[in-house]
Amino acid sequence: MINTILFDLDGTIIDTNELIISTFLHILNPPEAEPLTREHIIPHMGRTLEDQLRTFSGLTDVS
Repeated sequence: MINTILFDLDGTIIDTNELIISTFLHILNPPEAEPLTREHIIPHMGRTLEDQLRTFSGLTDVS
């Protein structure tokens, strides 16, 4: 009997790259800063969220 099914949605069943990029652009583009672009974000995809937030925000404490 199967009582658990695990789906790997992120990047496997559903292409979430555009959602991730759009979220970073929306959240990390304050009006007073130089805006992030897709070209800034794409090379960092696949790294941990903490590492990406450090890179994009310039902060060291992002937890």
